[in-house]
Amino acid sequence: MSSVSEKAKAPAGTPVLGMVLLSIGIYAMVLGWTVPLALLSWPGAMGNDSSFVVLVQALFLFVGGSLLILASLLCLKVHWLLVMGVLLLALLAPFVQGRLFPTDPASWATNWFLTYGAVVVVLSLILLGRVKGVWPALWRTLLVTGASAAIVSAVAYICAQVAAAGPGSSNGQPPAGSPVYPLASLLVGSVDILMIVYWLTSKWRVPML
Repeated sequence: MSSVSEKAKAPAGTPVLGMVLLSIGIYAMVLGWTVPLALLSWPGAMGNDSSFVVLVQALFLFVGGSLLILASLLCLKVHWLLVMGVLLLALLAPFVQGRLFPTDPASWATNWFLTYGAVVVVLSLILLGRVKGVWPALWRTLLVTGASAAIVSAVAYICAQVAAAGPGSSNGQPPAGSPVYPLASLLVGSVDILMIVYWLTSKWRVPML
């Protein structure tokens, strides 16, 4: 009876909302890095004004994804002081890295966001690993999210190769935007969330019954 009671109480420590936010956050950060992939592959693309719009969109996805990951910590019962500590360390880490390992100013922004994102993800997973009863839901969430990230990264790479070989690459101007990558990202992300919600709710419903 005691083991059955413990299983019934286990879902209370791992809300579905927290896992969904974690998955969306990681997925958004992956999109933040793959969105400009096609743009950067075009010869002379960085000289085009439209490139900055794409980079701003990538920045929005990356920063927004990191905030969603931090919000998932709160939903999963991580103390808010620890969450603020993760955010503070993530903001300070790029400056420390810049002092210890100076880089070309042209690549400073890329290194800053890469370091910031890596610190957010690593510290968040460390904190989540200490939450009691979270691993059965966490590993499946990370598996599904990782597969989704691999799919959209492959689509971005294929789109980049097609765009670089297209007629728009001859004059250094990006060709017309293709709807393939946005539609693939939306479709894969929707399936990702539906799979996580379905699995977590059905997994928790069985012990309760």
